Amino acid sequence: MSRRRRGPRSPRKPNEPEWIGLAPRGLEGLACDEVRERLGVVAMSNSPGEIRFRPEGDVDPLVLRCAELCFLRVVDLPSLPGERAGPRELLPAVERAVPDLWAAASRARSADLGRARTVRVVTRMEGSYPYPRQHLRDKAEREIPRILGGRFRRVEEGAGLEIWVTAGTRSLSVDVRVSPEEHRHRSYKVEHIQGSLRAAAAACLVRYARPQEDEVFCDPLCGGGTIGLERAHYGLPYAGILMGDIDPIAVATTVANVGPRHQPRLIGRWDAKRLPLGDESVDVVVTNLPFGVKIGVRDLRSLYREALSEIARVLRTNGRAVVLAEDRDLVSEAATAAERLHSGGIARVELQGRWASACRFFRY
Repeated sequence: MSRRRRGPRSPRKPNEPEWIGLAPRGLEGLACDEVRERLGVVAMSNSPGEIRFRPEGDVDPLVLRCAELCFLRVVDLPSLPGERAGPRELLPAVERAVPDLWAAASRARSADLGRARTVRVVTRMEGSYPYPRQHLRDKAEREIPRILGGRFRRVEEGAGLEIWVTAGTRSLSVDVRVSPEEHRHRSYKVEHIQGSLRAAAAACLVRYARPQEDEVFCDPLCGGGTIGLERAHYGLPYAGILMGDIDPIAVATTVANVGPRHQPRLIGRWDAKRLPLGDESVDVVVTNLPFGVKIGVRDLRSLYREALSEIARVLRTNGRAVVLAEDRDLVSEAATAAERLHSGGIARVELQGRWASACRFFRY
Protein backbone atom coordinates (compact mmCIF):
# COMPACT_ATOMS: atom_id res chain seq x y z
CA MET A 1 0.00 0.00 0.00
CA SER A 2 1.37 3.41 -0.92
CA ARG A 3 1.52 6.19 1.62
CA ARG A 4 1.79 9.95 1.48
CA ARG A 5 5.42 10.87 0.88
CA ARG A 6 7.11 13.10 3.41
CA GLY A 7 10.12 15.28 2.85
CA PRO A 8 13.39 15.00 4.80
CA ARG A 9 12.89 15.36 8.50
CA SER A 10 14.67 18.17 10.30
CA PRO A 11 16.30 17.34 13.64
CA ARG A 12 14.09 17.72 16.66
CA LYS A 13 14.86 20.90 18.53
CA PRO A 14 15.60 20.85 22.27
CA ASN A 15 12.43 21.09 24.36
CA GLU A 16 10.26 20.63 21.27
CA PRO A 17 6.72 21.39 22.48
CA GLU A 18 4.06 18.73 22.58
CA TRP A 19 1.28 18.82 20.00
CA ILE A 20 -2.34 18.36 21.05
CA GLY A 21 -5.09 17.29 18.68
CA LEU A 22 -8.81 17.40 19.41
CA ALA A 23 -10.47 14.27 17.99
CA PRO A 24 -14.06 12.97 18.20
CA ARG A 25 -14.58 11.36 21.59
CA GLY A 26 -14.47 7.62 21.26
CA LEU A 27 -12.42 7.68 18.06
CA GLU A 28 -9.11 8.85 19.55
CA GLY A 29 -7.44 5.57 18.55
CA LEU A 30 -8.15 6.22 14.87
CA ALA A 31 -6.69 9.73 15.19
CA CYS A 32 -3.57 8.22 16.79
CA ASP A 33 -3.30 5.74 13.89
CA GLU A 34 -3.35 8.64 11.44
CA VAL A 35 -0.53 10.44 13.27
CA ARG A 36 1.61 7.30 13.20
CA GLU A 37 0.90 6.71 9.51
CA ARG A 38 1.32 10.26 8.23
CA LEU A 39 3.98 11.63 10.60
CA GLY A 40 5.81 8.48 11.61
CA VAL A 41 5.58 9.16 15.37
CA VAL A 42 3.64 7.62 18.21
CA ALA A 43 0.53 9.42 19.47
CA MET A 44 -1.29 8.71 22.71
CA SER A 45 -4.63 9.62 24.24
CA ASN A 46 -4.77 10.21 27.98
CA SER A 47 -7.94 12.30 27.99
CA PRO A 48 -11.26 11.86 26.16
CA GLY A 49 -11.24 13.69 22.84
CA GLU A 50 -7.54 14.54 23.01
CA ILE A 51 -4.42 13.04 21.40
CA ARG A 52 -0.81 13.99 22.17
CA PHE A 53 2.32 13.58 20.05
CA ARG A 54 5.76 15.08 19.37
CA PRO A 55 6.49 15.25 15.64
CA GLU A 56 9.96 15.49 14.24
CA GLY A 57 10.56 18.80 12.48
CA ASP A 58 7.96 21.21 11.17
CA VAL A 59 4.44 19.86 10.67
CA ASP A 60 1.50 21.12 8.67
CA PRO A 61 -1.55 20.41 10.86
CA LEU A 62 -3.77 20.20 7.78
CA VAL A 63 -2.39 16.73 6.96
CA LEU A 64 -4.18 15.36 10.04
CA ARG A 65 -7.83 15.05 9.11
CA CYS A 66 -9.00 13.04 12.13
CA ALA A 67 -8.05 15.86 14.50
CA GLU A 68 -10.50 18.74 14.37
CA LEU A 69 -8.03 21.27 15.76
CA CYS A 70 -4.33 21.14 16.62
CA PHE A 71 -2.42 23.06 19.28
CA LEU A 72 1.07 23.54 20.68
CA ARG A 73 1.15 23.06 24.45
CA VAL A 74 3.07 25.78 26.25
CA VAL A 75 1.94 25.12 29.86
CA ASP A 76 1.22 21.75 31.46
CA LEU A 77 0.74 22.29 35.17
CA PRO A 78 0.11 19.05 37.10
CA SER A 79 -2.43 19.12 39.90
CA LEU A 80 -1.29 18.13 43.37
CA PRO A 81 -2.85 14.95 44.83
CA GLY A 82 -6.31 15.78 46.09
CA GLU A 83 -6.18 19.30 44.62
CA ARG A 84 -6.91 21.00 41.31
CA ALA A 85 -4.65 23.63 39.79
CA GLY A 86 -6.68 26.77 39.20
CA PRO A 87 -6.61 30.52 38.60
CA ARG A 88 -4.02 31.15 41.33
CA GLU A 89 -1.48 28.84 39.69
CA LEU A 90 -2.34 29.80 36.11
CA LEU A 91 -0.88 33.30 35.81
CA PRO A 92 2.64 32.61 37.18
CA ALA A 93 2.82 29.61 34.85
CA VAL A 94 1.82 31.73 31.84
CA GLU A 95 4.38 34.42 32.76
CA ARG A 96 7.14 31.79 32.84
CA ALA A 97 5.98 30.41 29.50
CA VAL A 98 5.87 33.68 27.52
CA PRO A 99 8.95 32.79 25.37
CA ASP A 100 7.45 29.38 24.56
CA LEU A 101 4.12 31.01 23.79
CA TRP A 102 5.69 33.43 21.30
CA ALA A 103 7.65 30.59 19.69
CA ALA A 104 4.42 28.60 19.31
CA ALA A 105 2.60 31.61 17.85
CA SER A 106 5.30 32.02 15.22
CA ARG A 107 4.55 28.47 14.00
CA ALA A 108 0.78 28.78 14.05
CA ARG A 109 -1.00 28.57 10.73
CA SER A 110 -3.89 30.36 12.42
CA ALA A 111 -1.89 33.30 13.79
CA ASP A 112 -1.84 36.77 12.24
CA LEU A 113 0.34 38.93 14.48
CA GLY A 114 0.21 42.10 12.43
CA ARG A 115 -0.12 45.68 13.55
CA ALA A 116 -3.53 45.09 15.19
CA ARG A 117 -2.54 42.54 17.82
CA THR A 118 -5.62 40.70 19.00
CA VAL A 119 -6.03 37.59 21.14
CA ARG A 120 -8.93 35.30 21.91
CA VAL A 121 -8.85 33.28 25.13
CA VAL A 122 -10.95 30.09 25.30
CA THR A 123 -11.43 28.36 28.65
CA ARG A 124 -12.58 24.79 29.20
CA MET A 125 -13.17 22.69 32.31
CA GLU A 126 -13.42 18.92 32.55
CA GLY A 127 -14.81 17.46 35.75
CA SER A 128 -15.85 19.17 38.99
CA TYR A 129 -13.82 21.94 40.60
CA PRO A 130 -13.78 23.92 43.88
CA TYR A 131 -14.05 27.15 41.88
CA PRO A 132 -16.54 28.23 39.17
CA ARG A 133 -15.60 28.16 35.51
CA GLN A 134 -16.42 31.86 35.26
CA HIS A 135 -13.67 32.60 37.81
CA LEU A 136 -11.07 30.87 35.65
CA ARG A 137 -12.43 32.49 32.51
CA ASP A 138 -12.43 36.01 33.94
CA LYS A 139 -8.89 35.63 35.24
CA ALA A 140 -7.55 34.23 31.98
CA GLU A 141 -9.30 36.76 29.74
CA ARG A 142 -8.20 39.71 31.86
CA GLU A 143 -4.63 38.74 32.62
CA ILE A 144 -3.29 36.81 29.62
CA PRO A 145 -3.48 39.82 27.22
CA ARG A 146 -1.67 41.89 29.87
CA ILE A 147 1.05 39.27 30.24
CA LEU A 148 1.54 39.15 26.46
CA GLY A 149 2.12 42.90 26.38
CA GLY A 150 2.65 44.63 23.06
CA ARG A 151 -0.74 46.37 23.26
CA PHE A 152 -2.68 43.14 22.86
CA ARG A 153 -6.44 43.52 22.74
CA ARG A 154 -8.88 40.72 23.55
CA VAL A 155 -11.59 39.94 20.97
CA GLU A 156 -14.24 37.22 20.66
CA GLU A 157 -13.88 36.50 16.93
CA GLY A 158 -11.23 36.84 14.25
CA ALA A 159 -8.29 37.06 16.65
CA GLY A 160 -4.72 37.04 15.39
CA LEU A 161 -3.76 34.68 18.20
CA GLU A 162 -5.94 32.09 19.96
CA ILE A 163 -5.03 30.65 23.35
CA TRP A 164 -6.93 27.81 25.04
CA VAL A 165 -6.85 27.28 28.80
CA THR A 166 -8.04 23.83 29.89
CA ALA A 167 -8.62 22.75 33.47
CA GLY A 168 -8.35 18.98 33.10
CA THR A 169 -8.65 16.10 35.50
CA ARG A 170 -4.91 15.88 36.16
CA SER A 171 -3.54 19.24 35.06
CA LEU A 172 -4.10 22.82 34.01
CA SER A 173 -2.84 23.47 30.49
CA VAL A 174 -2.37 26.39 28.10
CA ASP A 175 -2.26 25.77 24.36
CA VAL A 176 -1.75 27.91 21.26
CA ARG A 177 -4.04 26.99 18.38
CA VAL A 178 -1.97 26.28 15.28
CA SER A 179 -4.75 25.04 12.99
CA PRO A 180 -6.44 27.58 10.72
CA GLU A 181 -10.24 27.59 10.76
CA GLU A 182 -10.36 25.51 7.56
CA HIS A 183 -8.94 22.61 9.58
CA ARG A 184 -12.20 22.34 11.50
CA HIS A 185 -14.75 23.20 8.83
CA ARG A 186 -12.77 22.29 5.69
CA SER A 187 -12.47 24.70 2.81
CA TYR A 188 -14.53 22.39 0.58
CA LYS A 189 -17.70 22.98 2.62
CA VAL A 190 -19.08 25.88 0.61
CA GLU A 191 -22.65 24.76 1.37
CA HIS A 192 -23.99 23.30 4.60
CA ILE A 193 -26.92 21.09 5.48
CA GLN A 194 -28.55 20.70 8.90
CA GLY A 195 -27.27 17.70 10.81
CA SER A 196 -24.28 17.22 8.53
CA LEU A 197 -21.48 15.15 10.00
CA ARG A 198 -18.42 17.04 11.24
CA ALA A 199 -15.45 16.57 8.94
CA ALA A 200 -13.11 15.07 11.57
CA ALA A 201 -15.74 12.45 12.49
CA ALA A 202 -16.22 11.62 8.81
CA ALA A 203 -12.45 11.23 8.38
CA CYS A 204 -12.36 8.82 11.34
CA LEU A 205 -15.20 6.73 9.90
CA VAL A 206 -13.41 6.50 6.55
CA ARG A 207 -10.25 5.38 8.32
CA TYR A 208 -12.24 2.81 10.32
CA ALA A 209 -13.25 1.21 6.99
CA ARG A 210 -9.58 0.84 5.96
CA PRO A 211 -9.81 1.93 2.30
CA GLN A 212 -7.34 0.39 -0.13
CA GLU A 213 -6.03 1.57 -3.47
CA ASP A 214 -8.27 1.56 -6.53
CA GLU A 215 -11.47 0.59 -4.76
CA VAL A 216 -15.02 1.80 -5.37
CA PHE A 217 -16.29 3.76 -2.39
CA CYS A 218 -19.97 4.56 -1.70
CA ASP A 219 -22.00 6.67 0.71
CA PRO A 220 -25.67 5.86 0.02
CA LEU A 221 -27.03 8.57 2.37
CA CYS A 222 -24.53 11.31 1.64
CA GLY A 223 -26.12 14.39 3.23
CA GLY A 224 -23.69 17.21 2.42
CA GLY A 225 -21.08 14.85 0.94
CA THR A 226 -18.61 15.06 3.84
CA ILE A 227 -17.86 11.32 4.04
CA GLY A 228 -17.19 10.98 0.32
CA LEU A 229 -15.00 14.08 0.34
CA GLU A 230 -12.96 12.75 3.24
CA ARG A 231 -12.39 9.55 1.24
CA ALA A 232 -11.20 11.71 -1.65
CA HIS A 233 -8.68 13.34 0.70
CA TYR A 234 -7.63 10.09 2.37
CA GLY A 235 -4.41 9.92 0.39
CA LEU A 236 -4.89 6.75 -1.68
CA PRO A 237 -6.18 6.60 -5.28
CA TYR A 238 -9.67 5.22 -5.82
CA ALA A 239 -11.58 3.66 -8.69
CA GLY A 240 -14.65 5.78 -7.99
CA ILE A 241 -16.61 7.59 -5.30
CA LEU A 242 -20.40 7.16 -5.40
CA MET A 243 -22.66 9.46 -3.37
CA GLY A 244 -26.42 9.84 -3.31
CA ASP A 245 -29.38 10.85 -1.19
CA ILE A 246 -33.16 10.84 -1.43
CA ASP A 247 -33.28 14.53 -0.44
CA PRO A 248 -32.76 16.85 -3.44
CA ILE A 249 -31.36 19.55 -1.17
CA ALA A 250 -28.72 17.12 0.11
CA VAL A 251 -27.79 16.16 -3.44
CA ALA A 252 -27.49 19.82 -4.48
CA THR A 253 -25.35 20.53 -1.40
CA THR A 254 -23.05 17.63 -2.22
CA VAL A 255 -22.70 18.77 -5.83
CA ALA A 256 -21.74 22.27 -4.64
CA ASN A 257 -19.21 20.97 -2.10
CA VAL A 258 -17.57 18.50 -4.48
CA GLY A 259 -17.47 20.86 -7.46
CA PRO A 260 -15.66 19.58 -10.55
CA ARG A 261 -12.97 17.81 -8.54
CA HIS A 262 -12.36 14.25 -7.37
CA GLN A 263 -12.98 12.29 -10.54
CA PRO A 264 -14.10 9.64 -11.15
CA ARG A 265 -17.19 10.09 -9.03
CA LEU A 266 -20.96 9.89 -9.29
CA ILE A 267 -23.49 12.01 -7.39
CA GLY A 268 -27.15 11.13 -7.81
CA ARG A 269 -30.56 11.24 -6.25
CA TRP A 270 -31.60 7.80 -5.10
CA ASP A 271 -33.34 5.88 -2.35
CA ALA A 272 -30.89 4.00 -0.10
CA LYS A 273 -33.52 1.25 0.19
CA ARG A 274 -33.35 0.65 -3.60
CA LEU A 275 -29.89 1.60 -4.81
CA PRO A 276 -29.43 1.86 -8.61
CA LEU A 277 -26.18 -0.11 -8.33
CA GLY A 278 -25.32 -3.58 -9.52
CA ASP A 279 -24.79 -6.58 -7.27
CA GLU A 280 -21.27 -6.75 -5.80
CA SER A 281 -20.23 -3.48 -7.47
CA VAL A 282 -18.80 -1.63 -4.44
CA ASP A 283 -15.76 -2.33 -2.24
CA VAL A 284 -16.40 0.02 0.70
CA VAL A 285 -19.56 1.64 2.11
CA VAL A 286 -19.40 4.31 4.80
CA THR A 287 -22.60 6.13 5.73
CA ASN A 288 -24.41 8.01 8.48
CA LEU A 289 -27.90 6.58 9.01
CA PRO A 290 -30.68 8.93 10.19
CA PHE A 291 -31.06 9.19 13.95
CA GLY A 292 -34.42 8.62 15.61
CA VAL A 293 -35.28 12.24 16.35
CA LYS A 294 -37.60 13.12 13.48
CA ILE A 295 -38.85 9.67 12.54
CA GLY A 296 -40.41 6.96 14.69
CA VAL A 297 -38.68 3.78 15.85
CA ARG A 298 -40.86 1.65 13.59
CA ASP A 299 -39.86 3.68 10.52
CA LEU A 300 -36.23 3.59 11.69
CA ARG A 301 -36.28 -0.20 11.99
CA SER A 302 -37.71 -0.54 8.48
CA LEU A 303 -35.19 1.93 7.04
CA TYR A 304 -32.23 0.22 8.69
CA ARG A 305 -33.34 -3.22 7.51
CA GLU A 306 -33.80 -2.18 3.90
CA ALA A 307 -30.67 -0.03 3.81
CA LEU A 308 -28.47 -2.76 5.30
CA SER A 309 -29.97 -5.28 2.88
CA GLU A 310 -28.97 -3.04 -0.03
CA ILE A 311 -25.50 -2.50 1.40
CA ALA A 312 -25.03 -6.26 1.65
CA ARG A 313 -26.21 -6.66 -1.94
CA VAL A 314 -23.91 -4.06 -3.53
CA LEU A 315 -20.81 -4.97 -1.51
CA ARG A 316 -18.31 -7.30 -3.09
CA THR A 317 -17.12 -10.36 -1.20
CA ASN A 318 -14.65 -9.20 1.50
CA GLY A 319 -16.03 -5.68 1.15
CA ARG A 320 -16.31 -3.46 4.24
CA ALA A 321 -19.05 -1.24 5.57
CA VAL A 322 -19.04 1.29 8.41
CA VAL A 323 -22.49 2.46 9.50
CA LEU A 324 -22.96 5.28 12.00
CA ALA A 325 -26.24 5.17 13.93
CA GLU A 326 -27.67 6.16 17.26
CA ASP A 327 -29.29 2.78 17.99
CA ARG A 328 -26.73 0.02 17.54
CA ASP A 329 -29.24 -2.69 18.46
CA LEU A 330 -31.38 -1.76 15.47
CA VAL A 331 -28.28 -1.81 13.25
CA SER A 332 -27.26 -5.26 14.53
CA GLU A 333 -30.78 -6.54 14.01
CA ALA A 334 -30.82 -5.16 10.46
CA ALA A 335 -27.38 -6.64 9.67
CA THR A 336 -28.51 -10.07 10.90
CA ALA A 337 -31.59 -9.89 8.71
CA ALA A 338 -29.51 -8.78 5.72
CA GLU A 339 -27.29 -11.88 5.98
CA ARG A 340 -23.72 -12.12 4.67
CA LEU A 341 -22.65 -9.22 6.90
CA HIS A 342 -20.21 -10.21 9.64
CA SER A 343 -19.62 -7.81 12.52
CA GLY A 344 -16.12 -6.32 12.63
CA GLY A 345 -16.49 -4.27 15.79
CA ILE A 346 -18.37 -1.30 17.22
CA ALA A 347 -16.86 2.03 18.20
CA ARG A 348 -18.81 4.40 20.44
CA VAL A 349 -18.50 8.06 19.47
CA GLU A 350 -19.84 11.30 20.94
CA LEU A 351 -21.21 13.72 18.37
CA GLN A 352 -22.22 17.15 19.61
CA GLY A 353 -23.21 15.84 23.02
CA ARG A 354 -24.98 12.67 21.84
CA TRP A 355 -23.53 9.17 21.75
CA ALA A 356 -23.75 7.04 18.63
CA SER A 357 -22.20 3.79 17.38
CA ALA A 358 -19.93 3.25 14.40
CA CYS A 359 -20.68 -0.36 13.42
CA ARG A 360 -18.20 -2.07 11.10
CA PHE A 361 -19.15 -5.06 8.95
CA PHE A 362 -17.41 -7.39 6.50
CA ARG A 363 -19.25 -9.00 3.65
CA TYR A 364 -18.60 -12.72 3.15
